[in-house]
Amino acid sequence: MEKIDFKPEHGLEISGDVVQEISHLNMSQEAWEKICQWGRGFTGVDDGKVRVCSGIIPLWPGRWALWCAVSNGVGPSQMLWIHRQALEWLEGLQMSGPTEFRRIEATARIDQPQAMKWLHMLGFWKEGTLRCYDVAGNDHIQYARISCHLTPHR
Repeated sequence: MEKIDFKPEHGLEISGDVVQEISHLNMSQEAWEKICQWGRGFTGVDDGKVRVCSGIIPLWPGRWALWCAVSNGVGPSQMLWIHRQALEWLEGLQMSGPTEFRRIEATARIDQPQAMKWLHMLGFWKEGTLRCYDVAGNDHIQYARISCHLTPHR
């Protein structure tokens, strides 16, 4: 797989499962362009196909929201590559700008244990339950990754 900068058309190319389709994979070109303008992101391409898009968007100074869309058909070796790239990317952000990227947060649907496990493996810590959080009324678990330079050891 190859890691490239995220572009709005990548969001339109990715094909995800029903969970992801509910959240953000049905977004328009204009919505993906706004995401690209506001934040930072990367895309993983394999054999000319977009396999993952991920990025962060600012909520306010120092606080960012992580988003990620993984394509259907991603196998274990591709997921390992995605994990390593995402972890390296997140660590690079927080090391290069510990005050700019003081808090990166994400949510996972409560019925998606693999997503929760992956967020923990990426260095996120569980904060609590968000009731009726998404458009469909599903509960989510809130996670955050805090810059270690600014907080005491946990």
